[in-house]
Amino acid sequence: MAKMKGSRAAALLPLPEIVAERRDEMQAEMQRMIESMVPRSAVPLPAQVLQARRNAEARHELLQEFGAFKSADIGEAAGSKASNRGALAHRWKSDGRVFSVVHNGAAYFPGFQFTPDGKPLTVVGDLLAILANIRPGWELALWFTASNGWLGGKRPVDLLVTSPEAVLDAARHEAEELVF
Repeated sequence: MAKMKGSRAAALLPLPEIVAERRDEMQAEMQRMIESMVPRSAVPLPAQVLQARRNAEARHELLQEFGAFKSADIGEAAGSKASNRGALAHRWKSDGRVFSVVHNGAAYFPGFQFTPDGKPLTVVGDLLAILANIRPGWELALWFTASNGWLGGKRPVDLLVTSPEAVLDAARHEAEELVF
């Protein structure tokens, strides 16, 4: 039997066919609504998703291993008596002595760049002078915690105190490799 349009056609169809037709119409309408609400964006390649996942894991591991301070925490650890304890960290950052990363919308200063009494390690400022313009934020932080061929596979972060000159050499090589 040919399908007719309208209520007369519905009356002529057996009930299971009417239900199936309505279900198909509702599913098609739902699909159109969903597609209209999904933002138009490029679908990432699997390799991009994998790299993003690895980067997220590396960030998490860095924070778990070394911790990070908010600016007020740094002022307190360094013994600042200022009413705005966060100002010290911001001054050190603008002076190029330390750097921060953004985590959950807030600026954090990775803990490995400070001495136990809350002062910046001198070598970090020297490294920032070499790397900060070519490796900003998280890229810079992860450079410190990744194994480095110029350091025999060791991580720069592990040699900041014991072999700062070797870490500086590795940073210089890194900077040379990225110059076009």
